[in-house]
Amino acid sequence: MATADAPLSNYRFIPHSESKAREWVAALPLADPGETTRRLFHGLVDLNRRALAPQMRLAISELLCAPLEVSLENLRRHLSARAFPLTQKSQKIFELTQSLMLEFAGSYQVAALDMLTKKEGNKKQLQLALYRTLDYMGKVLLLTYSVYIRTRETLWHDIHHLYLLAVENGVDQLKVRECAPGAPTIEARYIQINTLALAKPYSLRQGEVNRLMQYFSQHTHLVTLDQEVDGEVCNYVHAALLNSDEPALLMPVSDLPHSPTVRVLNMNQLIASIDAHIRKLEDNGVPAMILHEGLSRNLAKRVIYHLTQMRNRSFNRFHKNEKIGMVTRMNDVLTV
Repeated sequence: MATADAPLSNYRFIPHSESKAREWVAALPLADPGETTRRLFHGLVDLNRRALAPQMRLAISELLCAPLEVSLENLRRHLSARAFPLTQKSQKIFELTQSLMLEFAGSYQVAALDMLTKKEGNKKQLQLALYRTLDYMGKVLLLTYSVYIRTRETLWHDIHHLYLLAVENGVDQLKVRECAPGAPTIEARYIQINTLALAKPYSLRQGEVNRLMQYFSQHTHLVTLDQEVDGEVCNYVHAALLNSDEPALLMPVSDLPHSPTVRVLNMNQLIASIDAHIRKLEDNGVPAMILHEGLSRNLAKRVIYHLTQMRNRSFNRFHKNEKIGMVTRMNDVLTV
């Protein structure tokens, strides 16, 4: 048994050289999704805890992209069209999918931080490491939205921090060769992630968040990111606070902090595009629930509402560790 188990145990750990890592990837049993996922997960957990040159870590991570996407696609299939709350089995699949994504994002994140602290690698490598980290963290958010599960704490803090590092190092607007749809730059991917959060994804119906993400991917270029409010007169702005652990939100201009860690999303063109989409469907007599260009008239109206209406209080179905003021025994208070 010891002799038979030895070759199998070797597959659990990703080699620390590019050539041997390529052989390790080629040996993955892609016809067996469960075993492939198991090897990738254990390999990434071990890799992220090993000391490794950032350039080598980045190169090995790039080799893992293709087989990892195969595993993730197989796992996502088990989470589509599920009843909520998730069954125990589906919950475990979700946790595995999220952990696999986060471990893979962590590999790129460690590479990027090592490049910055050790002054190693070039600007192109740093840009790729930051982009991949941001991209997979965005995929984690999309996954949690689709199954109505709370986002992991500090995830938004990490996303804002990655974007800020890209800006500080001048790589936020450089194009990446292999990128997410509609997001050729770090700034564009950051805009996509925040735009989806502004549409209140937890309030959408099952399956709508993925369709909405596809729509936003096609229209990312309509949203711009600025450090200050533009010259137009407005009472509310969509803003991201880079030193927070929260997504972008709609807030009064008067509440907007004057800080270099604030970014304002100009969404006027996107909102106008969605409004034009609604009017076109109405003029053509298309029923409210029929999809057109991936977006139904009903969904489009709800998206515009979430992007333009600010509620008096923010409702959240998740528990928060916040304190509230409370008064009891009002009669005693009023008689004082």
